[in-house]
Parts: sequence; structure tokens; C-alpha cells
Amino acid sequence: MKLTSQYFSGGWNLWKSHVRDSSVVMALQFAAMIVAMILIAPGLALMSSHPKFGLWYTVLAALAVLFTIGLLYYYVPVCFLAMRRGQSVTKADLQVGYARALAVSVMMVWPSIVSQILNQASNLEIGLGWKFCIALMAIGISVFAIVWVYAVATMLPLLASDHPDESVWQLTRRCSQLTEGHKWQLFVVDLEILIGPIMVLWVLLMIFVIALVIPAALSGNAAALTSDSSEEMIRLMGSTFAERWGLFTGIGLLCLLVMLVLQFVFVPIQQFAHALFYEDLIAEQEGAIEDTEAEVMQTNHTEEAEKPLSE
Repeated sequence: MKLTSQYFSGGWNLWKSHVRDSSVVMALQFAAMIVAMILIAPGLALMSSHPKFGLWYTVLAALAVLFTIGLLYYYVPVCFLAMRRGQSVTKADLQVGYARALAVSVMMVWPSIVSQILNQASNLEIGLGWKFCIALMAIGISVFAIVWVYAVATMLPLLASDHPDESVWQLTRRCSQLTEGHKWQLFVVDLEILIGPIMVLWVLLMIFVIALVIPAALSGNAAALTSDSSEEMIRLMGSTFAERWGLFTGIGLLCLLVMLVLQFVFVPIQQFAHALFYEDLIAEQEGAIEDTEAEVMQTNHTEEAEKPLSE
């Protein structure tokens, strides 16, 4: 296996060589994300006023998104693997049956879906004991979801593309064997790629805080920062509508810029790095199998050579 920094540089070089194709794939995924947010947002907004209706709406909308847009969980990594291998994106494994692609997508994200459902269920009007149990289950499944990403979900669509005849359950077991001992390394690869955008978001948060604190301190209203009144907090953002609109617009544009850079630069680099990591895992596994077969053959030859002597 390579060093984690080599996967970042390899993903960067591949992204520069396939900017157009990767941008098309990312644009499709970005549009799908926006549609998913539009569909699910009303249910989340209704959770406070109508908890039961909001929960049911959110669950049904999430299922609708999964059965349609969720197929991208399978197709996007496969497209990047095809680009890594010098194949056309249109010739990637896009002719796979709907049922198989959906099964792979569900297997990739099911812990996250269960975690979200449990988090939303904790808002229902139920007893404190039930809420405590649901909260514990939500925390447990959230931790499991993180492990699942690096044990199965990341490599599952790539493995499914290379082994179209195997069932999803067989592929899941194969993924667990393939990533055994390499989960932490894969996590570090992702961390090295995404640490830049994370730091930029942190800087933007600091800019937002400073934009509130400095005007408040200059106007002698710093004490209002600790107020629970939303009117006081809004007043600190500017004395006129134009000032408030300018502040929110500026911060919103910066956040949108970071999100676009993340979507069209760092996510493609991450996908290419995953493809490189996957191919190294396959090569390592095949090398281990060949070494084992060679040892078995050498042992058999040794036993055959020693057999006449023992007779």
C-alpha cells in the first residue's frame, strides 16, 4: 500500500486529467442533492408543529429519494473508477439492473437512514424512558454508521462493478475482508483530502462571529450577545435592512463558494483516491493469494521429494 499522501496527489492528478467528465458527474449529483433537500425540508420543518405528520412525511420522502436519487450512491463511484481506468463514463457499469444498483445503494447507506429515523423519532410525544432508549440507539447506530463507511460502503460499489455475478451479501463479506486492517488508513486518506475545506469552514465561522462581535463592541451592545432574544441578535447584525441583507448575502455567498469548491474539486479528488485505494487493495489481496498458492506448491513439492527417502 502507498502512503496516504500519495493517494491525495494521485487523486489530484487524475482530477486535473478528467476535469470535464468529473464535473458532469458532480453536477448531476449536486442537482440531485438540491432536489432531495427540497423534498425532505418540509417534513423537518413540520417536526416542531406536527411531530407525527412531520416524521411520516420525512420517512416517506427519504424513501422516495433513496429509490430514485439514491442510486447515485452506486453510479458515482463506478464512474470515477471507469475514468481512473481510462474508460468512458458512458461505458461504465451503467447498464446494471435497477434492482442490483438499488440493493447496493441501500446496503451502503442503511445505517445512516436508521440513525436519521431514530433522531426524528426522539421528537415524538412519548415517555422520557422511551426517548432515552431511542437516543442511546441513535448514538450507537451513528457510531456504527461511521465504521460501516470504511468497512463496507466505500468499496462496495467498486467491488460490485467488478463482480456483477455475485450477490450483495457476498460482496458485503468480500468488502469486510478486503478492508480488514486498512480502515484507519482509508479514514486518514479522507481526512487529508477534506481537512482543507474543514479549515475554510472554520475560518468562515470565525468571520461570522467577528462580524457580530466587533460592531456590538463598538456600539456598546456587547452584553446583548448573551441575550436569548432573537430581536437583540438580529439588531446586532445591522441597523438597517440593507446592512443585514449585505451581511447575510456575503456570508451566504462565501458558504456557497466553499460548497461548490468542495463538490467540484475535493469530492472528485476523494473519489479518485478511493479508486486508487481500491485497486491497491485488490492487488495486495491477489498478491497474498499468489504467495499462499506458491507456499502450498512448494510444500507439496518438498513432501513429494522427501517421500521416497522415507520409504
